[in-house]
Amino acid sequence: LVLCSGKVGVEAAGSLRGDVRLVRVEQLYPFPLDTLRREIEAAPHLEEIVWLQEEPENMGAWRHVSHQLLRTGLAGPRLGYLGRPEAASPAEGYSQRHREEQSRLLGLVGQLGASDYWLTGSSR
Repeated sequence: LVLCSGKVGVEAAGSLRGDVRLVRVEQLYPFPLDTLRREIEAAPHLEEIVWLQEEPENMGAWRHVSHQLLRTGLAGPRLGYLGRPEAASPAEGYSQRHREEQSRLLGLVGQLGASDYWLTGSSR
């Protein structure tokens, strides 16, 4: 299950393969616990939940979302992050570098075990 917010969700939708499901979380507060609980329960063989974001790790919704999923017990067997590393600026600075990083993210989205790191569970 891939969770995301914003434009990256539209771009990622075309990159998904197999039985990977994408859920766009556009409302962060109040956090949509019931909606996410239904999505998670609808995936009986869920192996991992991955948060995908385009912003650097310290600027997007990852910290809020991961806290909510952990606090409520919805994190599942593995909860991972896929996105840009922490940075002082929200922009890459060079359009070529941005395209390369975006290509990396979209190439990895939906691949089992392809998160940049895991909060729960372990890497394979």
